[in-house]
Amino acid sequence: MPILWLWASVLFFSIATPAIAQFQRLYGDNQNNYFNKVIRDGNEFYVLGGDDGHATVSRINHAGTLLWTRKFAAPSVLTDGALIPNSNGQLMVVGFTLPFTSANQSLLGTVSPNGSLALVKTYNVGDNEGFTFIAPNPNGTMSAVGYLNSPGRANDVILLNVAANGAINNGYLYGNTGDNGFYNDIEVLAPGGDILMAGYDGSAAVMFQLDNSLSFKNSIREPALSAFTSVASAGSDLLLAGDPLPAGGAPGLIRLDANLFPKWSVYVVGLNTLSQVAVNSAGAIYAVGTGSFNGINRAVILKINDGGGTSTPVLTWARYYAYNETSYSGGSIAVLPHDDIAYVDGRTGHPNSPGMSDGFMAFSGPDLLQYCVRDTFVALVPYTPFPESVDLDFMDTTLPTETGGADGLDEKWTVRWACNAPKVIFDGLTYETQDDVNLELSGDSMVISTLGASTDPFTVQTDLTGALSYDLWYSFASMPGASVTHAYFGESPDGTEQPAWQLCPPTNNRRYL
Repeated sequence: MPILWLWASVLFFSIATPAIAQFQRLYGDNQNNYFNKVIRDGNEFYVLGGDDGHATVSRINHAGTLLWTRKFAAPSVLTDGALIPNSNGQLMVVGFTLPFTSANQSLLGTVSPNGSLALVKTYNVGDNEGFTFIAPNPNGTMSAVGYLNSPGRANDVILLNVAANGAINNGYLYGNTGDNGFYNDIEVLAPGGDILMAGYDGSAAVMFQLDNSLSFKNSIREPALSAFTSVASAGSDLLLAGDPLPAGGAPGLIRLDANLFPKWSVYVVGLNTLSQVAVNSAGAIYAVGTGSFNGINRAVILKINDGGGTSTPVLTWARYYAYNETSYSGGSIAVLPHDDIAYVDGRTGHPNSPGMSDGFMAFSGPDLLQYCVRDTFVALVPYTPFPESVDLDFMDTTLPTETGGADGLDEKWTVRWACNAPKVIFDGLTYETQDDVNLELSGDSMVISTLGASTDPFTVQTDLTGALSYDLWYSFASMPGASVTHAYFGESPDGTEQPAWQLCPPTNNRRYL
């Protein structure tokens, strides 16, 4: 395969890619940091997370630069956020205060693109409680769902209608004497404003559909799954992700028509959980789950094609981000125009110094064409569901009692490039850290260099020799036996886009840092 063809392919891909640069970064300080949600606002992103037990809201621009972070003074967790309609980028966030005891309270706030916390309030309804998910309504208000444990009862579900200024217009409490947990996700359907609440009721997965007046409309109960974890609209259809029952089995993914009849159902073999499902503008399905790979329970992103609901679903790819981390938490995506993917999580391990853990964010092209991406095995196995309808038990109308606010503090985090460990060539030997280097094509030569600062950076220019085979291995005359694998597209530290490969050193004379 000629080098000219490879270069032309990379050039074409860069032209077809939108202006937002691909990047991945670690963000944090010397405390425990994590990210758990990303929401796009124009060409920038709101990112929810935590700093040593305090909720944070950050704003990151299209190149990965951290613009600001606001940290809640009270110990707290933010669980979700959504842009308020027609508000010029105002974000409404929900969550709960800590410690997670009977004394905790629900939390709601609004954040401006400039970082001001326009509103932060806590609310008290019953015992242990919290708001979990929020979605915009067509009329400009917001719908939020949450949970509460009242004395002598198990979980009940609270559904709120919230004005753009944070005022709670009304609240509705659902449940019975059993364990009701249909607060795992909320979706508001356009244009009519039907509300979907997904989760569990007892030991089975359930989803309830209400019209915009909050009258019960439809429901589905799937006893083959323990809980629905995510719901997304796909045209007139719906997609549901669910966790396995019994524990230790495979999670499930279901496509429903407008009447909540299944069109297909699959188990996702190879994963332990499914936490999120999303659909892009072309109808492709993305999902986020967890599975154990290379000794770490990681977030895995899936892309699935089902012909818009007209054919059996086929797995396009299953991939995860990896860079020497020793543990990971969370995993959430936002599917953007042009099928780009914004992804966040929390991770511990090299190169997180000086922090114990850091928030990780990546912005990638449609196929995760980015540094430090690994393919993994996942399979879709069809199964026959046993859906049934279930009644929604309405308890009462409940208005949460406002108990006060929490101040926001400015937080100065550091930002680190996430794939910058060195590879040093010395005395004809290759030192390997199992990470990536940057390559630049220039005429008939190739420049190899490290990404970012390191104790022993290097730059080597070498002649291109040999032939580029189908699996994209390439040999270097100055490094006998060395090879390059996994051609993909990336971004250098100065923000320019260029080709990147993973370097595999010779099988002999190999040393490790």
